[in-house]
Amino acid sequence: MQRLEAFRGRVALVLALCLFGIGMAALPPFAAAITSQPLLGPVSATPSSTGATLNASIYPYGLATTYHFEYGPTAAYGTSVPIPAEDIAAAAYPTAVPVHQTVSGLASGATFHYRVSATNSMGTTTSPDQTFTTTGTPPTVTVAAATEVSGGFELSGTVNPNGSESTYKFEYGTTTAYGSTVPTPEASVGSGTSAVAVSQTVSSLLPNTTYHFRLVAHGGGSSAATSDQTFTTAPAPPSAPSAVVSAPQATATGYELRGAINPDSLATHYHFEYGTTTAYGTSVPIPDEDIGAGDSAVDVAKEIAGLPANTTYHYRIVATNSEGATASGDQAFTTAPPKPTVETLPVTESAAGFTLNAKVDPNGGATTYHFDFGITAAYGQSIPGTEVSVGSGNAAVAVSQLVTGLPPEVPYHYRVVATNAGGTTVGQDVFFMTPAAAKGGNPQPGGAQSTPVQTPVVPIAKPPASPPSSTIGVRPGAARNGAMTLKVTAPGAGTLVVSGKKLILAKGAASGAGVVPLKLSLTAAGKRALKKAPGRKLAVKVTIVFTPIGGTASVTHQTLTFR
Repeated sequence: MQRLEAFRGRVALVLALCLFGIGMAALPPFAAAITSQPLLGPVSATPSSTGATLNASIYPYGLATTYHFEYGPTAAYGTSVPIPAEDIAAAAYPTAVPVHQTVSGLASGATFHYRVSATNSMGTTTSPDQTFTTTGTPPTVTVAAATEVSGGFELSGTVNPNGSESTYKFEYGTTTAYGSTVPTPEASVGSGTSAVAVSQTVSSLLPNTTYHFRLVAHGGGSSAATSDQTFTTAPAPPSAPSAVVSAPQATATGYELRGAINPDSLATHYHFEYGTTTAYGTSVPIPDEDIGAGDSAVDVAKEIAGLPANTTYHYRIVATNSEGATASGDQAFTTAPPKPTVETLPVTESAAGFTLNAKVDPNGGATTYHFDFGITAAYGQSIPGTEVSVGSGNAAVAVSQLVTGLPPEVPYHYRVVATNAGGTTVGQDVFFMTPAAAKGGNPQPGGAQSTPVQTPVVPIAKPPASPPSSTIGVRPGAARNGAMTLKVTAPGAGTLVVSGKKLILAKGAASGAGVVPLKLSLTAAGKRALKKAPGRKLAVKVTIVFTPIGGTASVTHQTLTFR
């Protein structure tokens, strides 16, 4: 009793020191050297079908210690292991010594009791009673070759439960990962001790495909599986061809109908059907065209021409082989409208500026327009800067754009350009000359006065300043009967335009540096003015525009005397 009380006092001291964070290394010698009868850690068992591994951990407290397990069908045990009891290392606290013993020859699926006892010079410690149950014998399984049946394959085999309640399933799939099982959930085969025949039918299989399968059974706390087996499904029987149609492609003369056909390994021929309704009515080619007997898709296409503009058409593919005919789904498209019809009209002048005028007929297609504008027929500027819609009607629409800020006595060219799905139409070129400045510096009013269509005002950049007079040489010839030859010395290749009031527009071209003769003639109004002029001499102010190839136009003014 005195020894027990001393032990309890030492244990209390060790626990107190640990509670306040003092490790074993910091304990006084008497505490580190504490001794006691063995302390037991966790005790467990790992069963198998005919035995178990018994496990425990023991704290010897630094004293020579022995241990043994007791086990049996009841809490009376009856069997010990090892015999005699086995010594373990005399490890000091807090080191535990793990111990294990394997027992065998036990009945499958039976429950057993067990405990462990450890002894040193201070006494013996015994664990509480615990139990384990052996797993039993796993099922025995065999598998047979798969048998083709109507609608699929039959998988079969046998399962011997070996006395344990058992279930089974077949695993199958296109790889050894399987992925599918039958039946679901697993089916029971009871708990007998003889083989039970089992079978399942698998269906909805892919044609011409190799499948893997095996038989798996669970029972007695474990499982068993056969080796992998395979079977191959038959190729699909021949069938009518498959056909799909795709969107048509516009060509220079019409439309190309397109699609794809799989002959499914049988000799196949086809045609397109098309028309303005899903009754179609027209076929191409005639007769049908052969595409062979392959087993993959074949692209097919046929061009049709002469279709009326702005009309909706339907079409499909019809493909035929010895198993029957197949029609694809319907595809619709609408032919492009005719290109717009345009007319560039004369400019109108008002106090606000100059209005460019035209007519645009969309011809049934959504249409936009703009004016090309510039001091030469090369234009160089679009008015307005973005396209303007004129709808999709079938009648001419009057269009106009107001331009402002034009300098006096400068020739301008413009034309209308309209576009729809059918293409682009360019109107004829129209030329006009801005009037001379009045005494106040403002342009003279001129031309027919009208109220311009209200369109956005688009400022126009003034033409570039005229080059030095030495750049373009001008030498008038003799004037007679309201006409003369004007010799213009060009600095290089380019075009020349001479314009002026009461003067017929004159144009010329220079192939390189040199003199270009331009014949100038007065208009009918100019000739009448010449007859009335004093001394039959008429001074006409002209504008000469030279546009070098790839360069910027320059403007020169000159006064010529006509006789």
